[in-house]
Formats: sequence, C-alpha cells, structure tokens
Amino acid sequence: MKLKFVLVIKNAEDVAWLVGPSAELKARLLQIRKIWNIEIMVLNEELAEKLSLTANNQDYAL
Repeated sequence: MKLKFVLVIKNAEDVAWLVGPSAELKARLLQIRKIWNIEIMVLNEELAEKLSLTANNQDYAL
C-alpha cells in the first residue's frame, strides 16, 4: 500500500508556482518519506478537482 500526502492550495492559479511548496515539503518531510514511503503531491484546486479529490458543498447538504 502506498501512502500519499496531498496538499491542495485553493488560490494557487499558476501550476508552476506549486513546485516551490512541493520541494519544500519534500525536503522537510524527507525522513518521514523514507520511513513510510510516502508520496507528496501539491495541487491547486483545479488539479484536485480533475483528480476527483474535492467534494462539492452540496454533497454534504443536510
């Protein structure tokens, strides 16, 4: 089983900008990534929606 850590930055419009936060997380979590074999992904809201990682507000309506 592969663990994934996904950070979605809601207002990040430029996909190229996401490289910076992704590199920072990977560097800071290096030991944890090695121990647990975790994959790290940093996405904007648009990419998260394309990968079906977001929920519509109406999904949780009472």
